[in-house]
Amino acid sequence: MGIFMKNFFCLSVLAGILFYYPGVLYSHSKPIKKILFLNSYHPGKAFSDNIFDEVKKILAASDIKHELFVEYMDTKRYHSAYLFPILKETYILKYKDYRFDLILASDNNALDFIVKNRNELFPGVPVVFSGINNFKKSMIDRQKNITGVIEAVDMKGTLDLILHLQPMVKDVYVVADVTETGQLLLDELRQFYPHYANAFNFIELNSLPLNELMTKLKEIPKHAALFYLPYFRDPSGIALSMEDGLRMITTNCACPIYTCWEEEVQYGVLGGVVTSGKGQGEAMAEMALKILNRTPADNIPIRLESPNLTIVDYGALVKFAIPFMLLPKGSVILNEPESFFYENRNILIVAGVFFILQLVIIILLIINVFRRRIAEGIAHENEEKYRFLIENSSDLIVRFHPDGYFQFVSPSFSELVGYSEEELLHTQYMPFVHPDDRAITRKMLDSLNRSPFSSYIEHRILTPQGWKWIAWSNKAARGAKDEIIAVVSAGHDITDRMDAERKIRENEERFRLMIEESPIPIVVTNTQNTILILNNCFIETFGYSREEMKTLDNWWMSAYPDENYRKDIIEMWNSQRGEGEVRLHESRAMCKDGSQREVEYLITSVGLWYLIYLYDVTEKKKMEMEINKIQRIESIGILAGGIAHDFNNLLTAILGNVSICRSTVQGDDEIYEYLGEAETACLKARELTRQLLTFSKGGDPVKKTGSVAELIKESVTFLLRGSKVRYSFDFPESPWLANFDEGQMSQVFSNLIINAREAMPEGGKLSVIMENFHFNGVPPIPIKPGTYIKIMFQDNGKGIPKSDLKRIFDPYYTTKPMGHGLGLASVFSILSKHEGYIYAESELGQGTVFSILLPALEDNGMVDIIKKTGLILGKGKILLLDDDEQVQKTVDSMLKILGYDVQCAGDGDQAIEMYKNAAETGNPFIAVLLDLTIPGGKGGLDTLKILKEIDPKVKAIVVSGYSNDPVMANYKKHGFCGVLEKPYKIEAISEMLYEVINS
Repeated sequence: MGIFMKNFFCLSVLAGILFYYPGVLYSHSKPIKKILFLNSYHPGKAFSDNIFDEVKKILAASDIKHELFVEYMDTKRYHSAYLFPILKETYILKYKDYRFDLILASDNNALDFIVKNRNELFPGVPVVFSGINNFKKSMIDRQKNITGVIEAVDMKGTLDLILHLQPMVKDVYVVADVTETGQLLLDELRQFYPHYANAFNFIELNSLPLNELMTKLKEIPKHAALFYLPYFRDPSGIALSMEDGLRMITTNCACPIYTCWEEEVQYGVLGGVVTSGKGQGEAMAEMALKILNRTPADNIPIRLESPNLTIVDYGALVKFAIPFMLLPKGSVILNEPESFFYENRNILIVAGVFFILQLVIIILLIINVFRRRIAEGIAHENEEKYRFLIENSSDLIVRFHPDGYFQFVSPSFSELVGYSEEELLHTQYMPFVHPDDRAITRKMLDSLNRSPFSSYIEHRILTPQGWKWIAWSNKAARGAKDEIIAVVSAGHDITDRMDAERKIRENEERFRLMIEESPIPIVVTNTQNTILILNNCFIETFGYSREEMKTLDNWWMSAYPDENYRKDIIEMWNSQRGEGEVRLHESRAMCKDGSQREVEYLITSVGLWYLIYLYDVTEKKKMEMEINKIQRIESIGILAGGIAHDFNNLLTAILGNVSICRSTVQGDDEIYEYLGEAETACLKARELTRQLLTFSKGGDPVKKTGSVAELIKESVTFLLRGSKVRYSFDFPESPWLANFDEGQMSQVFSNLIINAREAMPEGGKLSVIMENFHFNGVPPIPIKPGTYIKIMFQDNGKGIPKSDLKRIFDPYYTTKPMGHGLGLASVFSILSKHEGYIYAESELGQGTVFSILLPALEDNGMVDIIKKTGLILGKGKILLLDDDEQVQKTVDSMLKILGYDVQCAGDGDQAIEMYKNAAETGNPFIAVLLDLTIPGGKGGLDTLKILKEIDPKVKAIVVSGYSNDPVMANYKKHGFCGVLEKPYKIEAISEMLYEVINS
């Protein structure tokens, strides 16, 4: 007691000195250091909480004034790739006005976040990290002013501890699970097997099912040891928590259990050389103090040895009778019972002080006894008033200690949480708070340490009805020495308000998301024409950014640079937008890149907002123009079909007779040349009828498989021979083949080549480029996706004006004084019948490019093209069906010259009767020529059907002046063996009969 009195006296003297000389404590005011602690995980994770608690304790014990900010990043439960961008934006907003003196990063995710965002969030601020697994210098590559301490398990240290505590042990059992982490840790432990080969016999219980593992554990003898690697999942997929895994091991195993992780030294585990949050925090705090005392972080070496501790459990040491003297120096013993004096030291000290002060108090009590009685009466009266107010108040009132336990609760709070006042007193407040709100609640409590010692918070409280939102106004009650002795809070239920706000936010977010992701350009404005939302489709369509489009005036000025046009659009806008839902007419809007789009407005009012839908109808208008063009071209087919048949019959008679005459005249005769000119004129007339026939509805070309390359070369070489125009070809090595009508495609190429030649009267160059092309069906080209041959005729002539470019494929439209306007129209129609397409691109003075897309065959097999010249004679009886007597006479003459015997029929019924009679008399026809169209009678197709019944092997050739009839294009499908197109020469009919008869 004498020593105690001396100490008490010294303390009293020291207190008196400090009381009279406060300058001893406050002579030098130091700036408050701001420190940000980034915790990778959430509150309640033991290892990271131990790091933080140790850092906080050591910093508090130092003489450095500081303010500690704590951020729980929660990356254990949520993926960092999702959280990092959100956290970055949050920290920018929270700490834009703060300048930190130090950043503390706990665990790998916090360090990774700092390395990625340090220059933007906290430039130049020194960093200390801790708890880093698998550390590599590349993690902090090119980072300055950074240091820290790593975390690594010490399996060798734990094996040495087994030798130290159980020197007689021989068998060491190893438990590991099937997870990737479990197998990696097992591989790491296996590296030490050779070093302990003379001491231990390692027995692995690796990747065993749960039932089998428990059986094996029960068989382990007491004098063995078990090295526990985490067992969180068995091979069948059954998952265990850390606590369940430990309990399973300790319950079924009778020998000492060792581990390398601090959190697992519980539930009966003996211990080990473990990774320690306390050790990590101590090392981190030491580095932090050096930096705060102006030592550069780069001058503090990174601690590459993990500050692990030897930690053992007192109960396990006693259970397995392991002497405490065997523990290595510096070992930490958990759960060790304290001595009587240590347990009651506070009581004994207080009792001593109380005994000394009691004498003084007794005297003071005697002096103040009467005053106290008066004060008690007043206090009792006030207490009753306050109690009445609190018990009848609808507000929630609580008082709790700074350590977090309740000191007082109002009846309204007890009713809210469903517990009585007696049950709540001296229990912790934090468990009632929603886990997601505990971090901000702790920050609120920390803020009460600073002026004005009050705060406001909204968080969720657990009630029997579920989580309820409570708004609290908090005030710190301070003692004589300005320390916080309690926190008094008054709150009220705001759940309904928060639910309403949440629904509003969700609806706003749905609305915004719907607008942003709409495939239609949408603008949302207010009544002042301020643009509130500009969706992604608008930006992609028109090219303007959100920064450029702040108001509708920005849009009008950019999209409508012509002042008069802009004025008309705005006047119409202002006159109609107040009428509810209004659709304005189409307009031409200018994009940022200078192009123009056809736009149709739809205005819808929503409260004080206007939703403006800008329908981009550009492609729709282009498609309509293409469809109208096709319809105009097809309309002429009605007229063309009526003329073609009769005209071709006349040409057949003329051309047939000319060819007969020419075949009977010597080549050196002057008449031979005249007949040749007449034949050429007939052939030109036939080409004119072909141009008309291409407009016919429903007609198909007579297609054959071949290569268009040679046809193009022949056409270009022939038509440009002797002109001033140079030409070149750029064809692929293996061009695809196509099904096409050679005559019609020759007409297409000829028209384009002649146009190019006329566009360059003074000379120039025509480049013909062909490529194998895959078309993906992108508008406005109205053909189906697939493989095509793309042929481009590119000249460097005078070009075509834009006003004419839109109409060049229209029937009868021409800019040539002597033109008839059918050239490009027939080209367009021919390609349409071939399921292809043509379009033109041109600029005045820069030439023109005509691009053709022709359906291709990717099979590049060889095509047998047989060309015969001269007349092929034959013999036998031929039946001719044709209603035109002149044609009958001409064909009869040609066939007799070729050696055939001919009989003619004017209609199908007569032809059928003649064919039947010939077969019955034993002198059948070897072939029949059937005209497809017989006005007022049975035509060639119907006639053939009956002839097939009489003679299934009948050899029939279809003949027509209407070459675009589908039967002509698909004659074999209809039963014909060959096809002849009127008008035809004697050479053509001789070749066709030869092929059909000898097939």
